[in-house]
Amino acid sequence: MRGLGAHSPHQTGLFHPLILARSRFLTRKRAIGTVVSKRTNTIGHALIVTPDFSSHRHVEWLSALIRIGQELGIQCHLLQLSQNQKTAFLLKKMHFTPAEGAVLLLAHPEKLAINLINHFLKLGYYTVNIETHLEKDLCSYVGMSDESAIELGVERLAEAGHRRIVFLVTEPEEYESVRLRVLHFEEITKRKGLSSAHVHHAGVHSGENSSEASSTAMAALWKEKVRPTAIFAVSDSCAVGALSWLHMNGIRVPEDVSLLSFDGTTMTRCTHPQITSIRQPYQKIAQAAFQLVLERPTIQKNILLAPLFLDGGSLQRIPAN
Repeated sequence: MRGLGAHSPHQTGLFHPLILARSRFLTRKRAIGTVVSKRTNTIGHALIVTPDFSSHRHVEWLSALIRIGQELGIQCHLLQLSQNQKTAFLLKKMHFTPAEGAVLLLAHPEKLAINLINHFLKLGYYTVNIETHLEKDLCSYVGMSDESAIELGVERLAEAGHRRIVFLVTEPEEYESVRLRVLHFEEITKRKGLSSAHVHHAGVHSGENSSEASSTAMAALWKEKVRPTAIFAVSDSCAVGALSWLHMNGIRVPEDVSLLSFDGTTMTRCTHPQITSIRQPYQKIAQAAFQLVLERPTIQKNILLAPLFLDGGSLQRIPAN
């Protein structure tokens, strides 16, 4: 575990007045406005526990969490944990008491997330679960509404005239979040009468490369008798792999096929064309997580935030038949 730095709010120059006011960094006074006040909360640390693999969305989440932590004067510690490590290992990594800090669990597989939550709650640490959907509410949860995100994506594609939409899945379906995205796509397209829309399962498992799997999946997809007019990728890595295959095979995006991605990380800004995405509200997720840490509500809270639409050049309207 290593500390990722701690700065007071006035050192960073980055402010979120609502959170700072609730955490008692700011005091609102009539006729004077908002002034910095003496900090009275005792929360000085946050342990961010991540899986031992990284993705672009992990980087986005960590960047947002560390930034908000710095603004609030909370020192963030990063710990990467594999599924095989024993929870007793964590006890040696705790350098603050439950009264001094909290734990943020970031995007773990369901089984590991449950074990970690139970472990930290038993030790008395206030714990917030980020992104991993669980059947039981063991602790407070913050994440984006996958259902709203899929619906937004399907609506934008349908508005652009697309009916032959393929939801390309090259992420491990052992993860509940991936399964939920698939389920919501099937339910929403059925509800909207998009009978030509379907899911293409690449059969990817944990540890496999999503972008590489996309190339294989696209080759199989393009052999189908009826080709899609739009591909809705389950993740940015999936979308980048699909875009690479399309380029290499002389298939133009968006002229020949439109491409829409899920997550909206910075990697979608580094392609040509830039990939249109349903973006996770990373900053708002981080703000909500730290708000829970500071308030420590006695009841568990589930906070689902709305997705954002990140426009790019990979989605094009097609003429009506």
